Amino acid sequence: MVTAKNPIMDSYSYPAISCLLGLSLLAGCGTESWSSLAPQAGQSPDCRALATDLESTVRENSLDPFPARTQETSWPDSHSKGARAKNQPPPSTPEVREYGTQVTLWGREQAVNHMETARGRFPQSEDSRYMDNKLGDHAAKEPTLPKPANSDVLELDYLVELAQRQHPALVAAWMNVEAARGKLIQAGLYPNPVLGYEGQEIAEGRYAGTHGPFLAQEIVLGDKLRLAQQVALAELRAADWEAVSQWFELLTRIRTGWVELLAAEYEVRIYEGYLKLIGEQEGGLVYLARRLAKVEGFRWELLQAEIEMQAAQARLAAAQRRRDAARQELAAIVGVATLPANLPSEPLPLKVPQYSWEGVLSTALFRSAQLQEARALIQRAEHEWRLIAAQNIPNLTVRISPSYNFESATPSIFVETSLPLPVFNRQQGNLLAAQAAVSRQRQLLESIKLDLTRRLANAYGRYTAALQQARRYTQEVLPRATESITVMRTLFEKARAEELRVTYLGLLQAYRAWLDAQLGELQARRELWLAVYEIAGILQQEKLESLP
Repeated sequence: MVTAKNPIMDSYSYPAISCLLGLSLLAGCGTESWSSLAPQAGQSPDCRALATDLESTVRENSLDPFPARTQETSWPDSHSKGARAKNQPPPSTPEVREYGTQVTLWGREQAVNHMETARGRFPQSEDSRYMDNKLGDHAAKEPTLPKPANSDVLELDYLVELAQRQHPALVAAWMNVEAARGKLIQAGLYPNPVLGYEGQEIAEGRYAGTHGPFLAQEIVLGDKLRLAQQVALAELRAADWEAVSQWFELLTRIRTGWVELLAAEYEVRIYEGYLKLIGEQEGGLVYLARRLAKVEGFRWELLQAEIEMQAAQARLAAAQRRRDAARQELAAIVGVATLPANLPSEPLPLKVPQYSWEGVLSTALFRSAQLQEARALIQRAEHEWRLIAAQNIPNLTVRISPSYNFESATPSIFVETSLPLPVFNRQQGNLLAAQAAVSRQRQLLESIKLDLTRRLANAYGRYTAALQQARRYTQEVLPRATESITVMRTLFEKARAEELRVTYLGLLQAYRAWLDAQLGELQARRELWLAVYEIAGILQQEKLESLP
């Protein structure tokens, strides 16, 4: 029976502890170059020299196609209060500090504060309690909806507040940022040591053989952990800018849905007013035609008025269905089942922000979160290339094994170091793929610029055309249509018997022209505000501002 006595094990416990302390010192210097390490217990000078030579050789022969950065570029935060001027250069954000237990995270504080001030829809979280508390509460029960400031009238700001509180797309965008932040933290963690037991020549003869523990540690060379953090940091920035884009896309959908709902509501009111003018109630054209038909033979004129009335009733019913559909659609955009309160009675106003093409284009190219996300992805691809190139600097594995030989009754310490030699696999294919990824991301940035300019040109063209048309309807067409009704009404009331048919048909025609003018003005204002809100979405304006 093989036995191991504690007094014998105690005879080599001191050298074992010394080796473990030496290995701990080696592992604690993971961020330093191997050549800068002072000799430690159990460390071989030859192995250290080999690692130094290999690292310097690979660094000298490595061709980095991207200029080295001492600082990471921080792009303009145009969404927070006190945004920088258009031509002011953006400041710089220092790179991630040395990895290890103390890591300076761009996303942990700056990204959360940026999203908090830029969008105001995510509560600031300093740890994962946000996911446990906020997301858990959201999934467990229905959110409590705030009441409008004016409980009788629905307002756009109230709908925006509803979306900020509970929309699932915003929660999903924030979770993407949290996931990227977790990857950044994980990228800086050092490899775990390996602890085990080793026995040799067990049960040979009457001796127990050689027994002892071993401890192995992989030492990361080539600055790989810092490069991995730079990749994760760029991903975090891209996720943050994607969340900004998600918010403004949602805000634009809410605004345009609000315009559609108001336009549908006012169309209903136009047809209701028109039916009062031509309907069966006292003073309406059908009412007058039926009275005159008894004495003057107004049968054909009565049919014309009834046809017009029935057509208007059908169009009113269709407008009411469109209004109900627009209301349900807007509720779905906001993320609620139904919309409370009534709609405002005022039509869409004609007072809108003033835009110029040069102003909106330069502002869009400066503020766009899509462009900032694309730039972050370019940086990620560049850091990915550097990380792949650093793989040619192999990691060093150190293994220390204190043991005791029971046959000779002597303790011993074995030190083993190893590293793979990049002879055949020097990441040639991966470097080529990474280089192509960098070029692809740069071309995507230019493509996004072109698409942004195209969308802005389309919206700005509709804005200028609708603004001119709405002003003409308001200032010229609609006043003349209203005046024509007054003139024809006066002529009809003063007409002699033989002039009744002509003046009646003229009055009917004046009412039709007034309806067309009302609908034309409504359509022009609808197109105007749809274009305004689309431009505001591209410019990422939470509050509408003129850009002359």
